[in-house]
Amino acid sequence: MIVHDFVTVEELIERIKDKLSRHVGERCVFDHDVAIALGIKIHILANAKHRNSNTKLLEPVLKYCMKENIDPIALLIKEKGTSAVSTPLRSQSKALPCTKH
Repeated sequence: MIVHDFVTVEELIERIKDKLSRHVGERCVFDHDVAIALGIKIHILANAKHRNSNTKLLEPVLKYCMKENIDPIALLIKEKGTSAVSTPLRSQSKALPCTKH
């Protein structure tokens, strides 16, 4: 039996960045871009990230998934024992490595 668990907020944000990177072209995708895509203020995303609490993000993420025709399970759930780096979403990413200046 495979046990599933929710991804962390950091993993969720990275998965959304992967999706967004396919649409923005040759630039880095930042948390601000994720907040805009989810239709929330950046401070809500920052608080959720700091607290590792996706409670305030569930509804915006589900609406984003419906709008973009994305399976919400692919963003929200991971198999036990896997990390965000080893998921198919991450391995297929064409996102540019972003560095903070």
